[in-house]
Amino acid sequence: MNDDREEIRERLAEEVAPLRFGGQDEVMRKARQAGWRDRISAFWNKELILPLQPLALCVVVFVIAAAVWKLNEAPPGSPSTQSGTAPPAQRQLIEVGGNMYWKDLYDRAVKQHEH
Repeated sequence: MNDDREEIRERLAEEVAPLRFGGQDEVMRKARQAGWRDRISAFWNKELILPLQPLALCVVVFVIAAAVWKLNEAPPGSPSTQSGTAPPAQRQLIEVGGNMYWKDLYDRAVKQHEH
């Protein structure tokens, strides 16, 4: 049994003899204690892996939420954003200078223009 081991060891030594380890510098660099510059460099050189599907889902949800929020806002000229306007059922249309206006809005514009 020992003869077999010795024979295997000799064969292995013959096969490995032409191989030389050339990574001594790399091993020594990794083995020594890293200084604060090396630590900062290692921190900034980390690879950031972002999964695409969850990231895309977050972007889509954000865009949809922003669109719904924006669409729910009343436009500047709508009755819900103007104070002092009559409800739509009680408003009257008037014709002035060939154009149609809501009476309450026309009266307010005239008052602002007069002052």
